[in-house]
Amino acid sequence: MKLKALAPLGVAAGIAMTMVATAAPAMAYVADYETYTVASSVSLRSCAHTSCTRYALINPQGAAVDLKCWVHGDLVNGRDNIWYRGYWMGSGYPEGYMPGEYLATGYDPNPSVAPC
Repeated sequence: MKLKALAPLGVAAGIAMTMVATAAPAMAYVADYETYTVASSVSLRSCAHTSCTRYALINPQGAAVDLKCWVHGDLVNGRDNIWYRGYWMGSGYPEGYMPGEYLATGYDPNPSVAPC
């Protein structure tokens, strides 16, 4: 019955279905990432060291970030030297590094995220 209801739409239905089909490959890019939240404001940096260029300040707490992999970097707050490579949609940069100390990953390194 739903197909019959779409029949009068003709070309418009075909265009809508084409748009849905072409949108699917974009999701494949995200499949390589694990999504976590920011536990506290965190800097997105060009490398895994506090002296590296800061691309953006990710704020507020609870913002979603997509993590691709992890590396050893600078020790943050004397507790954690795991940094994650990933991105935050609000940054305008494709990827950067974030210290695990400020991410809600459970523990570092999180086993769901591969080493770089």
